[in-house]
Amino acid sequence: MKWWADGPLRSGVACITACLLLAACASAAASPRAVSRLRQVAEPAADARAQFNLGVAYATGDGVLQDFARAAEWWRKSADQGLADAQNALAVLYASGKGVERAPDRAVEWWRKASEQGLATAQYNLGVAYVTGEGIGVDRTQAIAWWRKAAEHGHAEAQNALGVAYERGVGARQDSAEAVLWWQRAAEQGVAEAQLSLGVMLESGRGVGQDSAAALQWWLKAAAQHDPRAQYLVGVMVESGRGVVQDATAAISWYRLAADQGLVDAQYKLGVLHYNGIGVTRDYPEAIRWYRRAAERGSAPAENNLGVAYAEGNGVPQDDVQAVLWWRRAAEHGDATAENNLATAYATGSGVPQDDAQAVPWWREAAEQGNVAAQESLARAYSAGAGIAEDDLEAYKWFTIAVLTGSSADKKSLLAARHVLEEKMTAGQIADAVQRSRAWLDTFARFR
Repeated sequence: MKWWADGPLRSGVACITACLLLAACASAAASPRAVSRLRQVAEPAADARAQFNLGVAYATGDGVLQDFARAAEWWRKSADQGLADAQNALAVLYASGKGVERAPDRAVEWWRKASEQGLATAQYNLGVAYVTGEGIGVDRTQAIAWWRKAAEHGHAEAQNALGVAYERGVGARQDSAEAVLWWQRAAEQGVAEAQLSLGVMLESGRGVGQDSAAALQWWLKAAAQHDPRAQYLVGVMVESGRGVVQDATAAISWYRLAADQGLVDAQYKLGVLHYNGIGVTRDYPEAIRWYRRAAERGSAPAENNLGVAYAEGNGVPQDDVQAVLWWRRAAEHGDATAENNLATAYATGSGVPQDDAQAVPWWREAAEQGNVAAQESLARAYSAGAGIAEDDLEAYKWFTIAVLTGSSADKKSLLAARHVLEEKMTAGQIADAVQRSRAWLDTFARFR
């Protein structure tokens, strides 16, 4: 995913077309009589501001029929006289192809002229062009430079963009504290994206002291602007009682707001809560409905849980074949729990012909992701030579990894199985297996 794809620039120049036009054309509403007065000033006197405002009227259809071509004519006249607002507005038309032939390079020329006059909106737009490469070569360092100019003039979206750049270390050195500084400024101006990001930093303690209560307050502000990710995160905080009194029932209301806007994580979460009766009366059919909605959008955990529902016959007819179908989908999407479930289905012959050789690769996939049950099963497969060549060193390695990463409840049986191996291994073999497990754990800790 491109570094700006889920941040302030997620719609790129399309956002300029759809959102920034009115910002570039900030002007009082124009009645037909007011338009007539503007024309009287704009035509004979060549008043740049009147020309600009007349262009605004045509662009917005305020007092006249909407006509972007006429808007372009008036903005060009005003821009030629050096009015920065008109230069920025004309650039928007060239970037979008509204009223003029689309010409990103011409857009950049006009944004640069307006930027050099200090117009913050144009500086932000020029930065966007440097990021997207529309009309100019990609140059993230230049993007940061123009965004900084705009941000220092108080442009909220530029401040938000700088936060993204500093946190991800793109076009600037990675600096979480600097990211927090810019997100704070943008958040205080009401940018929901910045409020969301600032909350993430506060909750994680990156670049700022950890503060769950403060994180929640920023997410509530973004949620009030109908941001589904913020609504979901408020739900997470309320469900877990972080920064607020724990209330699973209230959490469901927040998840539903986000789920109704199509947020997959919220849809999955509603499935979990209804399936387990958390914060709501247990309702398997309602859980299945939410799982299906999330699964249709590619949620691997939802696909896995649909498999569990079919295996258990909860909310759907019991059907091991359907269970395997959903586990396979989730496993192919990389879900470790589903990979383990699919492997176990092969090992036991549930919904598929029994086949240890098919089970082992899926256990390995899940084990490499840290799934303790799969680590134990893989160890036992190596120990017994089931579906794979018998290998006491690999068995010992995976038993050791499972002991160190699993819960205390798992350890007794794991240690007992490992002890059986120790009885037939040399000290050198045990040392080798321990070294293998340490190497795996070191790699897993670095990349998890």
